[in-house]
Amino acid sequence: MNSVRTFRWIDFLTLALPGIAVAIITILMAVFTQSGTVSVAAYALMSTVSVAFLFIYGFFVYERHKFIARVDFVTKQDLAVITNGFKIKQSDVEQLTELTISSWQSVTGWTGVKSAIDKGHDDLLWVEFKSGTVECDQVVGKLAGYTIGRSIVVGFAERPNLDDTAFRHELGHVIFSAWKNNYDQSAEHAYIREHGLK
Repeated sequence: MNSVRTFRWIDFLTLALPGIAVAIITILMAVFTQSGTVSVAAYALMSTVSVAFLFIYGFFVYERHKFIARVDFVTKQDLAVITNGFKIKQSDVEQLTELTISSWQSVTGWTGVKSAIDKGHDDLLWVEFKSGTVECDQVVGKLAGYTIGRSIVVGFAERPNLDDTAFRHELGHVIFSAWKNNYDQSAEHAYIREHGLK
C-alpha cells in the first residue's frame, strides 16, 4: 500500500489560493462598490480568472491522484515504486537500495550518499519498472534504464533477480549527480567502471 499524499501545500498555495483570492475580491467588489462603477466585463473577467485557477488546481489534483494510484509501495528509503504488475518485492528493492548506498559510501567516502536517495517523504525518488528495454526522449535507442532528475525508469523482462536489471545503476546516477553536482552521464559511467560499481 502506498502512502503518497495527493494534497500538497505548494500546489494549493500556487494554484487554488490565487483563484480563491480573485473570487473573494470579485464578491467584495460586487457588494461594496456603487452600482455602475465597475463594468460587467470586469466582473466577467475576474470570475473567469477565478474559475480558471480553481479548474486548473482541480485538474492537477485529479491527475496527481491518478498517477499516485499507480504506486505499489513506498520503501523505507522513500522510493515510490510502480511495478506495473511485475512480481517485485518491496523487501528486494529495499535490500538492493541499501546495498547500493553502502557500495557507493565505501567507494566515495561521502557521508551524504543515503540522503541523496532518501530526501524525505516530500521529495520521493520515483521508480517505475517497464517491460523489456525502455526508451527515453533524450536518447536515441533502447536502454536498460534511465534517470531524469528524481525519476528512474528500469526495463524489466520478468527476470528472476531484480539485481540483473539496471536498478542499482540508475540509483548510482542519482547518487553521483547529488555528490558531484554533475549530471554528465559519461563522467559517471567512467567513475563506475573505474571503481567497479554496478
